[in-house]
Amino acid sequence: MSQVCPWCREPLTRAQRSSESCPHCSRPLVESGRELRPIDLRYEEVEAEQWAIFKQLMIWGSATTALVFLVLPLTVPVAAPLVLVAHLLVVRVWLTRKARALLGGSRRIFVRWISRLAFLWLGGLGYGLSTVPLVGVFIGAGVFAGLTAAMHYYTLWSLERELRRQPLALWEKLTLLGLTLLTMLLIIVVAGMALALGWSIAKLVDLLGGR
Repeated sequence: MSQVCPWCREPLTRAQRSSESCPHCSRPLVESGRELRPIDLRYEEVEAEQWAIFKQLMIWGSATTALVFLVLPLTVPVAAPLVLVAHLLVVRVWLTRKARALLGGSRRIFVRWISRLAFLWLGGLGYGLSTVPLVGVFIGAGVFAGLTAAMHYYTLWSLERELRRQPLALWEKLTLLGLTLLTMLLIIVVAGMALALGWSIAKLVDLLGGR
């Protein structure tokens, strides 16, 4: 049983969780023999609100991203990672925050890390390609729209599965595992290159000093 009442959000003690109704608001905690959860009561409301935000983001967010890469083409190496971080924050804080709050612990972790790694790989590559003059404007807008749509649909899909009490899908587990392994491999490669570069510089300094 949830630690708070799904209706009034008041905390419930261990003994109160086994009751049929909330001691604070007297509304039922069980329906048709099943525990009532906040997601059971707020699913349609949160889904409708996210759809409204998503439509605004697809119009104004894509246009703003295109404008950034049009106005700042020479500073894209600096602008690209800033746009990436800003995009991730907008999606997490504004678009999907309420839906993620209704997910169970395990599913919330998966949605969080799959979104972070997807932004790292797809967003990093896509916004990096936005350095191409003029064409980069369309690439940047496309990356914003594509990633926003992917996170929107994936979050709502996860929310629906949570509502139906369905487990994590196999493809979710494989996707997170694959992205995690790729990220670890990238870190190892970058660290190896940094060590090799440092060793080369040290050897060069030794050779020049010996002369």
